Parts: sequence; C-alpha cells; structure tokens
Amino acid sequence: MPKIHARATINHILLFFKVCGMLLTVLASHQALGAKTITFCTEARPYPPFVYLNEHGEATGLLVDIVKQSAEKSGFKAIFISHPWLRCQKLVEENHAQALFGMIRTPERAALFQFPAQRAQYIAAAEYPIFYTHQSVLYEHQSQLFTQSEFNTDQYRKIRKFGLQAPLGYVVQTFLVNSELTAEDSYTVDEGLEMAANNRLDGYVVERTIGLSRTKSLGLENVLLVSNTPVTKDYWYVPFNKQFYVQNQTLIDTFWQNVENVRGK
Repeated sequence: MPKIHARATINHILLFFKVCGMLLTVLASHQALGAKTITFCTEARPYPPFVYLNEHGEATGLLVDIVKQSAEKSGFKAIFISHPWLRCQKLVEENHAQALFGMIRTPERAALFQFPAQRAQYIAAAEYPIFYTHQSVLYEHQSQLFTQSEFNTDQYRKIRKFGLQAPLGYVVQTFLVNSELTAEDSYTVDEGLEMAANNRLDGYVVERTIGLSRTKSLGLENVLLVSNTPVTKDYWYVPFNKQFYVQNQTLIDTFWQNVENVRGK
C-alpha cells in the first residue's frame, strides 16, 4: 500500500506540472497574439494630408491614423515602412511587408493582392482633377472639355499641345496612357505641378487634396487652376499579401471592418 500511495503521489505531481506547462503554453500563445505586428508599406513621397514623414522620419497623416486605430481595435500593432509606390507593391507581393495603402482596386491588382470583399471598407474616396494655368489649352477650351460629369478625352485629343501627366505607377496615370493623353516624360507630383505652372504641360492630374496641398507648399496657388470635374474618381483600399490573408483571415476581415468604422467617424 505505501508503494502504491507513493506512485499515485508522483503521478499527481507529474500531472500538476503537465497542466502548469499547458497553461504556460496557452498564456504564451495568447501573449504572442496580443503582441502581433503587421507591416504596412506607405508611399515615400510626401502626400499630405494623407501620408507623409514627420520630422523624426515616421509615417504620419490621415490614412496612417486610420490604419493605426483600426489595427489597435483589431488587436495588433501596425508597423510602417516607406518606399516608392512600385517598391511597396513588390514588397507586399513577396510578403516582405504584409499590406499597403491606399490602393485603387483593379482586376490586375486584385490578382496580386487581397482586397476586402465589401466595397464600403475603403480607407478614403479620391478624385483626380487637372491642375493647369490660364495659358493652357485646357483653359481656352474648358467649355468643350469639362462637363458636370466628365472630362471629354476625345475633344482633348483634338486640341492637346503638350499632353497631361500623373504620378508614375498610379491608376490615373495608366488611364491617361491608355487614353493616349500623356506627355512624353513622367514627373513626380511636385515636378508635374511646376511643369504645368510653367506651361510645359497642358496639365497635371493628381488627387485633389494632395494637389492643393502641394500647390500651396510650392507657392503656386495663385498660378494653377484646378478643374471642378475630375478626370476619374475611385476608392482607396488597404490590400494585403494573399498568403498572409489566408493565414490570418479573421484578423484581417476584422481590421477592414474597423477601417470602415474609423473612417466613418
């Protein structure tokens, strides 16, 4: 009897330590989940008020704030890195970063990145007008080119002088290329606005708020006009690497819903 009792005591002790080990494993897993981080890639060029780097080289802006708040509500921490837009796309495609923003959904992009299924889960709505001067052919023919609903691309092709441009790698730039509206050279936002101001471009196409902000920073607010009618308008999303989405579907779906909720405040 004493030997059986001793063996039972040892078994109870072993069971106790086993249970403790299991609890510690569960706790560690819970803590790891709570400390989960996801890397978001942002455009390196300054596009205030949406995305830009502060004096410490940290990503900031309206879209960054939405991502941060949505990540916090979803139970993870957002880490931000900044690169040129095409580089960001490559990093997320290869899962060196897990997400990027803000990206317009196209069939080609949807094949590479995971977008939210719900259209309303966008991070921002955007429209792309033309910035031009009083000396531009756009001003001279504005009644023929701009209606309340659209920019008349067919009419513009008939009277174009230098052509239009937009940021390289952006959907609006692809639209201009496919519509045969572009100038020969590509320009950054600041370069393009300055070229338009110097009447070496018919106009530069960029998201309205970004264009107005950069125009003011460049001291061109009294030189450049901006069309009321946009060339195009669309929604920006926060797409993820497809493999990462499959592995974290519930978490990311929750994040996208929080993006909609935070954006709507």
